[in-house]
Amino acid sequence: MSESNASRSPGAPLGFHAAWRRWRRRILALAVAAYFAGGFYFVEPDQRAVVRFGGRLTAAEVPPGPHYAWPWPLGNVVRLQTTQIRRVIVGFDAEARERISRGDVDAMTASPRTDMLSGDTNILKVSLVVQYQVTDPAAFVLRCVAPDELVRVVAQAVLVETLARRPVDELLTGARVDLRDRGREQMQRRLDHYGCGIGLVSVSVQSVEPPQAVIAAFNDVTDARYYHARLVQRAGNEADVAIRAARAQAFERVQAARDYAAQVLARARGEASSFLQQLASYRLAPDVTRQRLLLETLDRVLPSVRTWVLDDGNGRYPVDLRFVEPTLPDGPTRAEPPPAPPGDAR
Repeated sequence: MSESNASRSPGAPLGFHAAWRRWRRRILALAVAAYFAGGFYFVEPDQRAVVRFGGRLTAAEVPPGPHYAWPWPLGNVVRLQTTQIRRVIVGFDAEARERISRGDVDAMTASPRTDMLSGDTNILKVSLVVQYQVTDPAAFVLRCVAPDELVRVVAQAVLVETLARRPVDELLTGARVDLRDRGREQMQRRLDHYGCGIGLVSVSVQSVEPPQAVIAAFNDVTDARYYHARLVQRAGNEADVAIRAARAQAFERVQAARDYAAQVLARARGEASSFLQQLASYRLAPDVTRQRLLLETLDRVLPSVRTWVLDDGNGRYPVDLRFVEPTLPDGPTRAEPPPAPPGDAR
């Protein structure tokens, strides 16, 4: 035996092992304490927490503040920002448009993937911006794996379905509001059916336009349709003016015809009344009435005609211009011939 081994105390190995055991228990106790201390967590004011133990849901919506749960891997705490507004772009975005305008070949090659068809089979580029937030943290954690992709797929499906029901002219003019409102309702209905705990905040239509390759021809067609609509409107206005003028003229003619009919009827009634009066006078005094009617007729007719008086006596006798023989109470008598001039008496 050497001198060094002889001088070593026989209790030295026992002290070392005892010290190691004491430190090992302390380290183990510290590790266990640190493990269980890891179960403390804090939820921010804009957050909600979902707690699971062994994969089973134990707390669906933990409010803000300090809390404790079983540490991992026994437990799992997922903190979600429920007030955060998340944003998803669907369709043809502004970045792709800018790259195509710069002549990027990759962007041009990938551009047809975002093409959509309208109800009359026209190609359109549509850009939507969908904003959403978490409304049910437990459903969001348990049933949703890729929320942005899910919202994008649902929005694209609803967009394709909506565009397929409308013509291109309607989509380019006044269908954006309807596309925004009805599209949001249908998207939210599908997301609720999936039970993923997502609530849509807003859906805005950024652009609805034809592809860049055919936009010039599309504008020509749009201008032609606008010109056609303007001509049709102008023709309709002219037709309305002509119809109103014709109706006014027809009304005037009808009124004139009614006035003329009233005048003719009044004249006929007056003539009939005069005839009845003359008939009554004739029945009372036939001869006088006959002579009066004859004189009235001659007075009315003779001023408008030329009259020649022929003298067959060469001026030897006075010309009698009486058309009516005088009537005496005893009956009609003929007028005596005028006496002969004294120079002719023999």
